[in-house]
Amino acid sequence: MLLELVKSGRFEVNYPGFVMQDEALPDLRESLSNFMAGALWLKNALNTSVKSSFLADPFGVTSSCAHLQSLFNVSDLYVQRINYREKELLAADKNLEFWWKSGYRDNSLHLLTSINPFKLYSVPYSCGPDPRKCCAFDFWRNSCNFHFPWEQSWSPEEVEESLSDYVHLLTEQLHLKSSLYRTSEVPLLLGDDFRYSSQRTWK
Repeated sequence: MLLELVKSGRFEVNYPGFVMQDEALPDLRESLSNFMAGALWLKNALNTSVKSSFLADPFGVTSSCAHLQSLFNVSDLYVQRINYREKELLAADKNLEFWWKSGYRDNSLHLLTSINPFKLYSVPYSCGPDPRKCCAFDFWRNSCNFHFPWEQSWSPEEVEESLSDYVHLLTEQLHLKSSLYRTSEVPLLLGDDFRYSSQRTWK
């Protein structure tokens, strides 16, 4: 099933490494080895490569990041974890999107980079600035129960009865999120830690 989804373009792998490494500690050789192992595995196992990359949770990024990802033909990058004050400053001037140019000799290597403006990549912080409203779209519910245990749970039947309200809620939050970016594309993350790890969560 996974191979079919990859082949049809409905499933993409979004990190070129074999594992998502910490960016601050490994030296360049270790990072390169990690990326080579990941690229080979993707080619041999799924016959695919990474086009768009997502740095979900390394604690910071280094100057070699853009260079390495460009070497592996990644064209754009989405970054979650940078200093929150930096995020606020970038968002204030709509600078959450930029061309990240490598500081190495070949200046032709650069990545279109976007920064997630909110605190985390989990569901409460995914669709817009109001975590409680984004919680309405946590269909597995564990993330919002953890962050906001006082929130009431809801059933799929309740959503179906008031679908137009949920559509309005999502559009409102996405519109607010889009006001922080310059382009017309807004990233919407669907998932959380250990999400999609069982057959039940894929349904």
